[in-house]
Amino acid sequence: MRRKVNHQKLEHVCMCLRKMQRSFGGSYAQDIMSEMKHEELLSVCNQTKPVTFEAALRNYTLERKLGEATFSEVFSFTNESNFRLAVKLMPFGAPKDKYLVNGSPQISVHEVTQEVLITKTMSDFRNHGSTGEDAAGFNFVELVSVHVCQGFYPQELLAAWDDYAQDKDSENDRPDYFPKKQLYAVIVLMNGGTDLEHFKIKPVATAANVLTPLKKSFGVNTKASSAATNKTWAMVRSILTQTILSLAAAERKLKFEHRDLHWGNVLCMAGPQYLYAKTSYFCGEDLGSIQVPLEGVKVTIIDYTLSRCEHGDRLYFNKMDDESFFTGEGDYQFDIYRMMREETDGAWDAFFPKTNLMWIGYLLYKLLKAKSLPHAGSVAKQSRLALAAFRERINGYSDMSALVRVEVALSGGDATKLFFS
Repeated sequence: MRRKVNHQKLEHVCMCLRKMQRSFGGSYAQDIMSEMKHEELLSVCNQTKPVTFEAALRNYTLERKLGEATFSEVFSFTNESNFRLAVKLMPFGAPKDKYLVNGSPQISVHEVTQEVLITKTMSDFRNHGSTGEDAAGFNFVELVSVHVCQGFYPQELLAAWDDYAQDKDSENDRPDYFPKKQLYAVIVLMNGGTDLEHFKIKPVATAANVLTPLKKSFGVNTKASSAATNKTWAMVRSILTQTILSLAAAERKLKFEHRDLHWGNVLCMAGPQYLYAKTSYFCGEDLGSIQVPLEGVKVTIIDYTLSRCEHGDRLYFNKMDDESFFTGEGDYQFDIYRMMREETDGAWDAFFPKTNLMWIGYLLYKLLKAKSLPHAGSVAKQSRLALAAFRERINGYSDMSALVRVEVALSGGDATKLFFS
């Protein structure tokens, strides 16, 4: 899918890039210019030239390093309203043999631009999907701002990096070797909480220590000995339901595939404000809206590095041509990458909704096999059997909409039984 080029805008960006080339000198800037296509990163960021880290982050206060990935570091900041932010830093654009990031060539300008555009698209889907048939984007991470920065890695961030490495034994290289002319994408997001791998699924405490009755949900008495188990499994159901219904809506509206929805990219935030709250998900004209109890937890889906979506006449995606994606061993996540390649046959630009189903199957596997969920009692046993049966059914669906349609029918339209029927 192609879009008409705004030649005046493109010429302005090219002029700015020529200035960048004179500033950077040599092949570094020339490599960047050669990779620029019809949608320039500077234009996406509403910039005419790179800015300093100080200019990009001046209104935020650094807390600590949050996490890391192969091509990025993520830091926790707070804004002036004391809301927590996740700031993702990605070096990009250097020649393939220069300034490697954790042993790999830096990501290209094109790859960064695609990720930024998908992040913006999904954030818009979240923010403008509060009414009507789009009311389903609640669980996609909110984009605050995005910047192209240039310069040495800030000392404050290196100090936070050192603290993280001391506490958690970082697998990344200390990012202190990049030159003054290095470019970075700085993506500022609202902080969605703790990733599912490390999130403790347990009942949310309230001031009155009141437990939500779940007899209707599971058909059991909620005595003190079983109340915690009931609420824990209700939270599991809520995490799954929020993830599935948001993903189904994005797949339907934007032909969205996440393509990397491992449990590190599903964030969970627990709190009493979510204990009795409900969210409405529009599930298509045939099903209408479904009211989903949050059960004390809000889910946020993050990281669109490998994702694919369509918005208007635009197609955004990144190729998964790096063979290292498909050679990993020791975790079901790597099997999913290989399954995706078999499904797509390497046509990463095309729409293959089955990939979303693969990742839901992966999340079910992790919940059943890798999380410390209650085993004892009828609720735990029934819930485990129900989730295992649901995982088996996933293979028979063609896409997320088909999954939701059948599962809603199986539950009798009761959101408290959805996927646990």
